[in-house]
Amino acid sequence: MGSAADCDMEFAMTKKFATLAMTTMLIGASAPSPGAGTATEAAPQLLVIDPFDLPIVSADRVDGRLIANFSVQLRDAGAMDRARDDLPQIRARLLSAAMDFNHLHGSALTPPDAELLSKSLNRTETLDMPEVVRVLIVELRSSPI
Repeated sequence: MGSAADCDMEFAMTKKFATLAMTTMLIGASAPSPGAGTATEAAPQLLVIDPFDLPIVSADRVDGRLIANFSVQLRDAGAMDRARDDLPQIRARLLSAAMDFNHLHGSALTPPDAELLSKSLNRTETLDMPEVVRVLIVELRSSPI
């Protein structure tokens, strides 16, 4: 069993990691500052998509649900503006891909295959937008009902 000092150190390290992760997310979602030099790379532009809650159907009945949450990484701020205008179309295409994945591979009793879904989401024809760098899976889980 660890001492109180070990527990405090572990808590402090966990807190630092969480702070670093949150800072990275915030920096990634923000635009570069106007005075930034050209030698630095622009921060990635992330378009957050509202989560999907899909039913898992097996043998003509609902057995569970699949929760899927995505973000779309875009090339630059201009692409972000265009993507915001096209958000309903982007959301519809992501929903269609998630529903196809759920229909073919969804199970309430096994964890969803995030790697397989990622490959499907990141095919060129899924979003058909050249300014999309990739689709990121933020959350993917299934549960029985």
